[in-house]
Amino acid sequence: MSKTDAILKDFPYALPGKEGKKFKELLDIYVPLDEQKRIIPVRTALRKKYVAEIAGRRNEFKRLKDQKDRIEKVRKDAAEKQRIKMGKDAVERERRLAIQERKKE
Repeated sequence: MSKTDAILKDFPYALPGKEGKKFKELLDIYVPLDEQKRIIPVRTALRKKYVAEIAGRRNEFKRLKDQKDRIEKVRKDAAEKQRIKMGKDAVERERRLAIQERKKE
């Protein structure tokens, strides 16, 4: 293949006629071999890299979503505790007012 590469580099175009016919025969053999030996392995390696990159992005998005969900849960829990505390404080205030009312009577 390296010899064919050198020939194609030195003579990228063929003249019509016998030379063109031989050039076509050469390309009919060279192109499938080049595809099989050079292009497919590179394409496969690039695809693996691309798929790994996509998987990494998905994992990062999932991690960020999980983190956001945990933060939101903590906020909701804190708000619920605050609401319960405020409710208890209101009940306690009402109880104290009722006791003070009874003492006045």
